[in-house]
Amino acid sequence: MPITVAEKYDSRQSTTGSNAQVTLTYIASGSDDDLAIKSAVENFAPETYDGLPMQSVQIEPISEEYWDASVRYAESASTSSGGSSNPDPGSGEYTYSFDTMGGTQHITQSLNTVGSYADSSIPSALTFMVRSACPTPMAMPKSRALISPCPSTTSAKPIT
Repeated sequence: MPITVAEKYDSRQSTTGSNAQVTLTYIASGSDDDLAIKSAVENFAPETYDGLPMQSVQIEPISEEYWDASVRYAESASTSSGGSSNPDPGSGEYTYSFDTMGGTQHITQSLNTVGSYADSSIPSALTFMVRSACPTPMAMPKSRALISPCPSTTSAKPIT
């Protein structure tokens, strides 16, 4: 199947002024080879558009044999009206910029544990186990004695 290239409806996004540029967008199909698609788009798109030379071709796969392509046209650095914004090598006009700001770190562990205290308003799991394991006091018929193998629930205290 031959490679076909067609311009998209929403193509020709442009910017005017000192950094003038135009982007033409295309749909290419007919191959799964990215280099063949890129070459076909480069051959299909004009070398200049609105007086601006072609700067770059970008392709992105959409499906197995369909590609989204963008061709960017802009002024080259040597033909721009204000000249290049980068200084000439050896001119001594270089500016260096860097950031030495370090990040912060939240430490969640202590070097030495001084003490560990539980909230006294919340009963511990051991209190629940002792209360649930103790049956209610039973009356013995002969001696009429009250037998309770567990401590009273009112005096049960959590073991820490």
